[in-house]
Amino acid sequence: MSTGAGIPSYQQACLAPDNYNPAVYLVGVASSNAGMLEVNYISLTNVNAPTSRPFGSNTNTPKWSAGAPKACFAAPSSNQANSVIKVVQFGRGTTYMSYISPEGVVADPTSFADLECQSPKLFGDDTSLFPSAVDPLLSVGTFTPTSTGNSRGYSVIFDKQGKGQVFSATGSDQATVNNTISVLVLSNPGSVNMNGIVLSSDAVSVTMGETGYILDKAKDTNATVLYSITPSISSTLQKVTNSGGAPAFFPSIAVTALNKQIVVYSAPPGGTPYFNSFDTTTGTWGGLNLITAPGPTPSGPPIGAIVGGVIGGLLVIALLIFLFIRRRNDHRRKAGAATIANANVDKYAPAPSTRGITQIHNGGVVVPVQGQIFQGQHQQQQQQQQQAGFNYQPPMADPYAQVQKPDKPLHVPYQPPTKFFDPYGGKQGNGVPVNYDTTGSQSNPTVYSASPIASTLPFRTESTPEHQQQQHYLPIQQQQQHQQWQHFLPEEPPAAIGVPISAASKNPQFIPESP
Repeated sequence: MSTGAGIPSYQQACLAPDNYNPAVYLVGVASSNAGMLEVNYISLTNVNAPTSRPFGSNTNTPKWSAGAPKACFAAPSSNQANSVIKVVQFGRGTTYMSYISPEGVVADPTSFADLECQSPKLFGDDTSLFPSAVDPLLSVGTFTPTSTGNSRGYSVIFDKQGKGQVFSATGSDQATVNNTISVLVLSNPGSVNMNGIVLSSDAVSVTMGETGYILDKAKDTNATVLYSITPSISSTLQKVTNSGGAPAFFPSIAVTALNKQIVVYSAPPGGTPYFNSFDTTTGTWGGLNLITAPGPTPSGPPIGAIVGGVIGGLLVIALLIFLFIRRRNDHRRKAGAATIANANVDKYAPAPSTRGITQIHNGGVVVPVQGQIFQGQHQQQQQQQQQAGFNYQPPMADPYAQVQKPDKPLHVPYQPPTKFFDPYGGKQGNGVPVNYDTTGSQSNPTVYSASPIASTLPFRTESTPEHQQQQHYLPIQQQQQHQQWQHFLPEEPPAAIGVPISAASKNPQFIPESP
């Protein structure tokens, strides 16, 4: 036997438990002894310093292979100490089986022609139950052996598409060669809740009573990570938390369950083999060569990040509030000035409502239909005054300028005309307020139609020929008819984000700001 510090080294090995002693059976074929199956009894009284002694062997060069995967398990009907151990070697086209007696006699292997179990990971998988689209990856059983009759449990099959199925399973130790009694019967499949877990192709499984365990490589380190599933309680695959370090994961590890311990045999290529054990009661690993294990995923950010985030968030909120109040005050002052001017020098006219105003990036505002009501009132009042013979007065730069006699002109300081924002992307040009009549009573102010839909989508600035045709001056005979069209519109409910705007109503009304 090839040994390393007393522990044999095998490329493909399997373990079987001694349920009455802290020991396991290590079975394998050494590369230096081709065709010889070796059985070793390993005492794990001290997992950091296990001891090994030869237990039995069998030589059959054509059948036993060092590189073929193997599985070891105690006979289902054997519940006495030093029970019979069965060994299965898997391969393409032929599967070999043997047994090891309590006296250390290893029987010659029996071949099962045309029985292809590619790996112990799928041992017991009845492929006739699976559709051709399913590609199995790993299976784990949760069976309760009985001395006689059938044993019942579950079989969990994971596929390479990241899914799993749970089957009710019935096993029998009275299976016959002519298949009148099946070894394992699977039925009533159900889905496994993978819980976001993705198993690798190197994962291995082990059964411990009603719970199945899966060992795999952690994604962030080379440490071994454990998952568990208990189908009799839940069909959810869960990560097993552990405290302290964990052994490195190798695809060639051999695993078995020893009472409440999960025993792992590792043989690093070119290194010294060693054992580790995981206590499912305390959640800790024992043995040599433990490395940092992946910790549990935090449920939230650390306290430092929370405090920093709160402080940073308060600063941002305070800044936004300051800018909003300042901008709102500016708009109120400008809206107040425009209101007094538009009211035909009535300094007590109410300020326009800013409800529904939507800010845009250039400093202007977009007003829904309701924003036209106030403007229409004062346009109607102005035109009525013009028709009555009053002198029409332009907007005043000083909202508190006193009113002179109606028949005398007002002396208003000169102010450059207001710059308009062209919603169609044209050049910025000097303009006049929408209520300023440049030709006395011979023209009607140009008013941009407002969209009845307040959308948060970016405003489209392409030219609209239909809208351009609407921008013209109406003769005085048509003004009266035009004023009859202005009426109060009921307040419409806010539209959902992303509602399309029709071509006839997509042009918003812009209230420009002073340069």
